Amino acid sequence: AKQAEQNPQPTLVVCGGGGAFLHPTHLLDRGTLHNDGQVYRRVAAYPSPKVSRSYGILNILRFRQMNWQFDLVGGFLYFTLVH
Repeated sequence: AKQAEQNPQPTLVVCGGGGAFLHPTHLLDRGTLHNDGQVYRRVAAYPSPKVSRSYGILNILRFRQMNWQFDLVGGFLYFTLVH
């Protein structure tokens, strides 16, 4: 324990965040991450990899259905700008 205190390992935090952007955490489900010569081990993830995968599927398959107003506003702005 004393050696671990003397040589602390770096900590890498990847947070899904939420709000306007939810970073996928299921991509880190493989257990280890290598970055700049350091090896990081995933200890926890939020949202869980299972929930993250389901959000990813929903984004691909249902985004337009759930956010049809986005198409209306985008189409109106495009029409206004090019007309």
